[in-house]
Amino acid sequence: MSREPEDAPKRGFWSPLIQRLEHRLDLTCQQFITLLSLSLEQPLSPAQRFRQGIHRSICRICRTQEKRWHQLRALAKELGQEKVPESSLSDARLEGIRRALEAQTPSSEPPKG
Repeated sequence: MSREPEDAPKRGFWSPLIQRLEHRLDLTCQQFITLLSLSLEQPLSPAQRFRQGIHRSICRICRTQEKRWHQLRALAKELGQEKVPESSLSDARLEGIRRALEAQTPSSEPPKG
């Protein structure tokens, strides 16, 4: 008769429940990134936020990725708030450029002939 070591986890009523819970909470890195992307478009459900939080707590790579993602969004928002400088070209010069571009663009009318 074989005996389990004393420090081995006890198999009993809770073991299958814990395994099912772990399976339901398990989130791959790809799923984490998908949820991160989704969270930018709409609020996540409490279950999604909870699963993402568990994955974030154990995956250093995804924590770093999420931090970079938020930094990139903040930078893009900051750049979007900058004023675009007014053109330094005169109206006459802009009109000349427009005419030159129109002359280079092929006409959509069929050739006369």
